[in-house]
Amino acid sequence: MGNFGIINWIVLLVYFGAMLLLGSRVGKSNTSTESYFLGSRKIPWWAIGLSVMATQCSAVSFIGMPGWGYTSGLMRLTYTFQFPLVMVILMVTFVPFFYNTKVVSIYEYLEKRFGPKSRTFMSVIFLLSRGLQTAVVLFGPALALSMITGLDPKITILIMGAF
Repeated sequence: MGNFGIINWIVLLVYFGAMLLLGSRVGKSNTSTESYFLGSRKIPWWAIGLSVMATQCSAVSFIGMPGWGYTSGLMRLTYTFQFPLVMVILMVTFVPFFYNTKVVSIYEYLEKRFGPKSRTFMSVIFLLSRGLQTAVVLFGPALALSMITGLDPKITILIMGAF
């Protein structure tokens, strides 16, 4: 592993260390479920909407979308262009609605509106779909990380999963 490999490892370790330090320092101010999930209800709805939009962008977005466009043509670009428009619509309709209902999650709203069975059903569907999505979201960056570090992709998946 030459200098380039050592520099990559240093950058990677400093990044992970900074994220752990930042997370532990900021996380200490959370004293309740409401402060953890809702920022003690002090965050404006538009900031929540922007956070939701940013959360939808993963490493797969930056790695996969250009490859998808390269192999399938620029028609795929329409998916990329419509995404911000849809997110803006969600930010100005759904986010303020749920913000004003004073619920912690959409699942709490479903339980209040339709009963506990709907909450359980939608929670299970969400967890299954999120589990499948997480597998894909970990695999793409693991390939890139394995090329940078020289580690086996299975090892980089385990490292990212642990963090």
